[in-house]
Amino acid sequence: MVASGRGEEFYINPSSNGMRWRSGLLYKLDAQHQVEWEVEFDEPFPDISFNRLNKLIRVSDGSGYVAAGHLAMEYPDTSAKDINGWIVKVSEQGDSLWSRYLRFFTQSPDWTLMHFLYDIKETADGGFVMVGQAEDFEAGWQGQQGWIIKVDQHGCLVPGCHLISGAAESAAAGPRLLLFPNPADDLLNVFLNDPGLPQRSGAAFRILDMQGRRLADYSAGRLEEATHIIPVQGLPGGMYVLQYADKQEVLWSGQFVKR
Repeated sequence: MVASGRGEEFYINPSSNGMRWRSGLLYKLDAQHQVEWEVEFDEPFPDISFNRLNKLIRVSDGSGYVAAGHLAMEYPDTSAKDINGWIVKVSEQGDSLWSRYLRFFTQSPDWTLMHFLYDIKETADGGFVMVGQAEDFEAGWQGQQGWIIKVDQHGCLVPGCHLISGAAESAAAGPRLLLFPNPADDLLNVFLNDPGLPQRSGAAFRILDMQGRRLADYSAGRLEEATHIIPVQGLPGGMYVLQYADKQEVLWSGQFVKR
């Protein structure tokens, strides 16, 4: 079994070329090293160019293989970069079972921060722990940090995400969100399923206090389904409102407690 990516070479200058990795790729070779099957995880947008699955393991219960890597997105007409953790699962026969994206924010939202997952291991409870790095390219090596994340057997950082993953059939169904943990200490994990997100132009998460004052905004990006890891450690203990909005239209609103 091999975890990799699929892409194409592109011209840079007369002396060098580069690679655009368009999709994650898992494939199985037989004893003669011939491809027995392959599964390609397509990018959701054509301008994504740095997708790759870096490490693959076989699940101990025989249900298939799980791989971790990163999915990158560039935003047209800006210098913004959005590189997220990525975990996928396929069956023993090569059927795609699920794909999860993990977006992490700093205290000051900065899309030059890039999050990579390089290794994965199954845990005793059937979940998975992954390690990698968060790197601020503008800060050079001074901006490099370690990243450790644990998910359950369904690839969910937010429990129950698999129950609504892909459940909405159209944008008309509206967004669905799950918050965890609640109460929260340092981080609030927000699972978002919104088929209409790719067509929105300003979708964001907003944190408000109970007097309605806006305290922070975090872009929802362009992935119609992802888990967004939002820092709340700077907030005083108390009750807050999380809104999911597109410009001035509030699409979803819920409360959480900061301990």
